[in-house]
Amino acid sequence: PLLWTVSASFSNPVSIRQGKLWLLPVGFQLQGYKLVCSDNELLTGYANSLFYMVAGTAINIFMTIIAAYPLSCREFGMRKLFTLMITLTMWFNGGIIPYYLLMKSLNLLNTVWSVLVSGAISAWNMIIMRNYFMTSILEGIREAAKIDGCRNVGYLFRIAIRLSGPIIAVMVVFYGVVRWNDYFNAMIYISNRKLYPLQLFLREILILSSIN
Repeated sequence: PLLWTVSASFSNPVSIRQGKLWLLPVGFQLQGYKLVCSDNELLTGYANSLFYMVAGTAINIFMTIIAAYPLSCREFGMRKLFTLMITLTMWFNGGIIPYYLLMKSLNLLNTVWSVLVSGAISAWNMIIMRNYFMTSILEGIREAAKIDGCRNVGYLFRIAIRLSGPIIAVMVVFYGVVRWNDYFNAMIYISNRKLYPLQLFLREILILSSIN
């Protein structure tokens, strides 16, 4: 499918509609790329989407780690209660209107922070990382660190994170894909076209093409 999409981008649209494209480009042309490169809004959308993906994923990873680690500590007496409270958000949420009113009260509307802050953490991903901390990092390592005088924060950043490369890589992929494909939050909270991600511009193109 990826090769077909690339071939279609270099093919004549008439040949594509006639079903002549199978694998390699038919009627080679660069008109689509010329239109994209001449549209400053699409280039702005690319830059914005890259920024939202990189910055948003970094925020996601940080928030997920600092939420998952305390809930993985067995001496934290309220970890089951907090885990239950966080898990409930997977089935119940406030809805779009409360989220919008919250962003408005925080003066985040029409700013990049409205996109970056919304969805800053996924309850499901947080539970996955918590389970990784509990099952994949030996408790003896933590006990040895405590004996050597290492506090919880030091253990987290000096030891636990360094031993959590695989799960962090998985979280980066999960969050990165969601951030790149996200358009709904920007559509709700942003009206300044200079802050639009690429997906909103592509959405406009699809709507216009379907109308025409």
